[in-house]
Amino acid sequence: MLIKKMQDLGKTVAITPEGIEEMSEIIENFAEPLLVGCKNDKDIKNSIRFAILIWNLTLLSEDEQKNKIQELVETLSTPNNIDEINNSRYYIDLLINRKKESFSHIKRAIIDYQFSGSDSSLRLDVASENIKE
Repeated sequence: MLIKKMQDLGKTVAITPEGIEEMSEIIENFAEPLLVGCKNDKDIKNSIRFAILIWNLTLLSEDEQKNKIQELVETLSTPNNIDEINNSRYYIDLLINRKKESFSHIKRAIIDYQFSGSDSSLRLDVASENIKE
């Protein structure tokens, strides 16, 4: 379904060649620290959505990143609630550092994604686009 959606939007769709890690697997690996405590599909989906948001944020310039991080912290946290602010910043920083340390060589933005199935058959499909430097 995601392939059809991308084609309908006029995007050229290329299937990941055999031997190349799929972007869905990369994102699941990237999100692993968040997935450890997940108890159900909703938790998993929310964790992966957050990881995708941070993944794409890491592709911005440093100035843009700082502004977007501040906006994100404000969105995720109750104003003046230091615990929530610190918690939000902790997970944002965790994923940004994870991207730098383990995935810095991957310069693809997530342009769309979808989930299918549930429980042990929950599947993530990802559409990505190479970023030109």
